[in-house]
Amino acid sequence: MSYLYNRLILFKKPAFMCYTLTCLLATLGAGMSFIAIPWVILQHHNNIVAMAIAAALFWGPNVLLSPLGGVLADRYPRVLVMIASNVLRIFFLTLLAFFTESHLIASLYIVSIISGIGLSFYIPAAMAFVREIVTKKELLYANASVDMAYEIGNMGGMALGGILVSFLSISNVLLLNAGIFGLSSLLLCFLPKKVYRKELAEKPPILRFLKDMKQGLVYLYKNRELMMLYSIQCLMMLQYMVAPILLAPFAKNMLHTTSREFGYIEATLSVGVIVGGFWVPWLQERFGFYRTTQSLLFLLSGFYLWFAINRTIIWADIIYFLIGIAFGLWPLLVTRAQEATDLNFQGRVQSVFMCIVGICILLTYAILALTGLWLPLASLYWMQACLAIAIIVLLWIAKARNRNMHPKKTAF
Repeated sequence: MSYLYNRLILFKKPAFMCYTLTCLLATLGAGMSFIAIPWVILQHHNNIVAMAIAAALFWGPNVLLSPLGGVLADRYPRVLVMIASNVLRIFFLTLLAFFTESHLIASLYIVSIISGIGLSFYIPAAMAFVREIVTKKELLYANASVDMAYEIGNMGGMALGGILVSFLSISNVLLLNAGIFGLSSLLLCFLPKKVYRKELAEKPPILRFLKDMKQGLVYLYKNRELMMLYSIQCLMMLQYMVAPILLAPFAKNMLHTTSREFGYIEATLSVGVIVGGFWVPWLQERFGFYRTTQSLLFLLSGFYLWFAINRTIIWADIIYFLIGIAFGLWPLLVTRAQEATDLNFQGRVQSVFMCIVGICILLTYAILALTGLWLPLASLYWMQACLAIAIIVLLWIAKARNRNMHPKKTAF
């Protein structure tokens, strides 16, 4: 009963309630595009290469712009950084909606680029801002609740996107997407525009920017435990972000789904993450961080192997739901890394993580683009299972290393 009370009491905080709603609305719009854009691209280029190109265009800006986003998140009111990111996406989604009929694929590729630019500024600010509106004791519950809101938005957006793409033009889907981002931005306007370090509020010259970025890198380099935590988080993020590019061609060519059925499979993943996000923090309280993450990663590996050999849509829904539950360990990894990070450096450290994730994802997509024309789709899910095992090995190494360095206290 106390666990449920601790989860629900967070929503009595107006700032946290408002922030959670903005996250839900933002991912509702993103979820619609997440289904509609890949499906339309697949209709014109029925292979994994086109999907890899779209995904690479999304993640490329993160590699280039995340360092700038991290500095801005640590120097300016983080709410304003998030609002600016949304306004950028609203403007270009509206503009590109009028060019889809004459330049369909090019417009969708540009949407991917703009979405990536917006994300490179939004994520460092958002990951740091949540620490400003909750206490350290509430942080895990807050991250789990926000992650659930993300997935509720994804679930609704993907299910809606799968339906809308069958009845509406892609231009109307983009306009609706822009409108939802507009509502999210309005809610962000009611959040406190707090600056954690007021002495950083002045506009930074280029030299100050380079110095700030260097300080973040030095801070991360000197904290080896933090580097290990973010490396594990990086691999987990990589696994989560690669899964969609595999599902679209697998669902179309192996499961022979319609766009609506494809959207339902993606939606079951979000349902699973919501269920996992509710119960996984309780599992950690009962069994500890290491046992919980290890067990869920073993299950995740098994579920991927199961999905690779499955050829029915019903079982695809069930397995993807179970995969989503296993992904409920994400808030545990995020919270553990945040707790070990000084809030003054949170934006910059998070931006380094996003940059590394972007590089890893681009390399993965390059491999998929080169091998996707002849490599069996099922084997790519075997690779996902191997990646889950690799994360377990890293956890073992990190736990043993920290036990030797801190025999009485360890982050693992």
